[in-house]
Amino acid sequence: MAFSSIVIHSPFKATEGNMVVGQIEIKNNDSEGHTFYIKTWAPDQAQGSKILDEPFIWLWGGESRTFSIQFLMPGVDAEIFVWVEWYSSAGWDYDTSHLKKITVDALPESEPEPEPVPSSEFRGLSVVVS
Repeated sequence: MAFSSIVIHSPFKATEGNMVVGQIEIKNNDSEGHTFYIKTWAPDQAQGSKILDEPFIWLWGGESRTFSIQFLMPGVDAEIFVWVEWYSSAGWDYDTSHLKKITVDALPESEPEPEPVPSSEFRGLSVVVS
């Protein structure tokens, strides 16, 4: 059973180039305090961009901590990945992880401008107003 739980609050879709803003919540579900090591990445699929500056945190039993995140949406689906380890007398052990995908929301295609109707096509038409 994992000592911690992860909740990622972010949109499910974002338009390329827009700022994606969200939060990552880590909670200690144990009755005792633990030191957790948290690794996070988003959204650079090639290298992974670390989004938390504080990888080591102490959480008392039942305590949670929320971290704000933001990044520019790339032109491909983005992934926010959170990996948590906890420290025991034997060293660091995997605790839990969570992945959330954010899909690219395509810009709506603009409709083409209608071709202007030449004024010569209106010759010979009469307008009746009643």
